Amino acid sequence: MDTTRDIHVGSIERRTAAGYSADQYFGLVKGGWSVPGTGRVSVKAYGELRYATLLRPSFDETGAAGGSLSVLATDSSSFRPIVGFHTAWEPRVGRSVRVRPELKAAWSGESTYRPSELTGALSGSTWLQGFQRFTVAGTTEARNRMLLTTGASVFFGDHGSAFLMYDGALSDIESQHGVSAGVRVNW
Repeated sequence: MDTTRDIHVGSIERRTAAGYSADQYFGLVKGGWSVPGTGRVSVKAYGELRYATLLRPSFDETGAAGGSLSVLATDSSSFRPIVGFHTAWEPRVGRSVRVRPELKAAWSGESTYRPSELTGALSGSTWLQGFQRFTVAGTTEARNRMLLTTGASVFFGDHGSAFLMYDGALSDIESQHGVSAGVRVNW
């Protein structure tokens, strides 16, 4: 990881730089159960376990003398279970056109403390007796959220398809929204 930071204090302008490596690991286990015998309607209950961790070593900035930072090592992790359902319906419209509306809803809960912070000190102060480190915290993530996906796909026989989808993550402290669309043509 290579970082730079610009410092502007009055007429003083400096640019610090640091380089370090970090390790990141992910794991995902997912399973589901489809409700049998529902014809053109599909209903599936599912669950996921997601784990992620980031290990960042300590590092020192250079380029701003006493204004450079000396940053401590840290790690952050996340263990997130997800439980939900997915349902879709696929009626025929005309001879060769199929429409597939679908809905996916789930609960996601963060079950481990997930710090997003940086603790350091100005490198020019670390030699002083009783120097103080400071901590800068990142944004707070919601521990519980509702995940929602809804939309529809249209299949034009063997000629292609089109889709329009909405994805959302909703909680008491934040919300994320996304819309995606696409067209596929076969010839």
